[in-house]
Amino acid sequence: MDIAVHDLKTRNGCLGDVDTIADILNAAFQLEKRPEKQASARRLANHHFSEFLLLEDAGVTVGVAHIAPQWLQVGREAILKGDVGHVGVRPDRQGTGHGTRLLEACISTMHARGMHMSRLGGLMRFYRRFGYEPFPRRLIRIPVEPMAAVLKGRTWAEILALPPEQAQRVRPYHPARDYRAKHALLVAFNDGRSGAARTPDAPGDAPTAGPDDEGLEIVYEQDGVIRGYLRGALALVHARAPTPTYCVNTFAYDPQTPEACGALLKIFIRRAASIAPTAITARFPFDERVFADINAANIRFEAVELRQGADGNMVQVINLPALLEAISPELEHRIADAAPAPWTGHVRFVLPGQEAGLSVSPGGISTGATPENAVTVKTGHSTFLKWVFGISGFAEFADAGLGLTPPQHQLLATLFPRRPCASGVWG
Repeated sequence: MDIAVHDLKTRNGCLGDVDTIADILNAAFQLEKRPEKQASARRLANHHFSEFLLLEDAGVTVGVAHIAPQWLQVGREAILKGDVGHVGVRPDRQGTGHGTRLLEACISTMHARGMHMSRLGGLMRFYRRFGYEPFPRRLIRIPVEPMAAVLKGRTWAEILALPPEQAQRVRPYHPARDYRAKHALLVAFNDGRSGAARTPDAPGDAPTAGPDDEGLEIVYEQDGVIRGYLRGALALVHARAPTPTYCVNTFAYDPQTPEACGALLKIFIRRAASIAPTAITARFPFDERVFADINAANIRFEAVELRQGADGNMVQVINLPALLEAISPELEHRIADAAPAPWTGHVRFVLPGQEAGLSVSPGGISTGATPENAVTVKTGHSTFLKWVFGISGFAEFADAGLGLTPPQHQLLATLFPRRPCASGVWG
């Protein structure tokens, strides 16, 4: 689909654009100085060319942007996020307004592609112009000391030692043999967890690879059943990190086997100790049950919520009516769990540049136009998405509830409570 933007034109990428995409990214970000980034950009163009948006001036491609689609869970439902990145304009066209046109086209394209929200990272002063608002990042940081270091008379090797029976249950992940069990574990661990990437319904084709020789992908197996899974890496935590550090990219375990959580982490901590002192960065859910299981294993950690300034994580709602419609079945479940509803009536949500209505009746929840007497809730894109994912609850924002009666306030607090939320994929 072509979208006209004044005297310019944008279009979706195709196979024949791979070299052009790679060349523009290389020039825009001076990737020839960073061979590993240059290779990464080439791989992205090769494998995801159709997700790129190309900006053309008189038929010549002068800019590109990548819009990665990703479904994020909101309880039992899901919304589609457009993750914008690799926004690059040819050096000879920078500072001429082409970047502005490209970003405007990105937003129009995401709306046309049925996306409900968008996320990106970058200079906040620039991206605010296009409706993006600052959004937190969450992560878990696990400090790692040299194993010979002493804490109150005990070495870290002693503190983090596993009982022999648990140590025997940790082994390398075997893709060809374990992929179905891993898939089932991830589905169960993230079932109903807002903010998590939606796991495909099926595990896909059987991999042919054997175990990871690096030992960065491990499982906890008890009585022939995989009860825990961890996939880590040694990588740059973010683009400006000075050196690679160990991070946990994927993690899941059976809550009925809480020792699996501690056992996998202790094995990984010992691996990270090869470059100690350091810290492991993990995108675990902010879930008190998970936190308690980590603590029970004598593992110290920091739950970090970053509120960045100048340069950082940003979000915006792309299509508010469609987003409310997508999550309305989940909102109905929440009302049913709290039955009867504290209040019935019409609510109009007003965000900068958008508004949409939600009606609550004894028969359920509907979306669409609301009458003039509808209750109005005005807020920003960032705050609204915090409510959607349960990062924060409606009740925590006093200004949002101004003018509401107690039953109306209680209804909105029921629809949008704070919940154990995944981290990583939205920041």
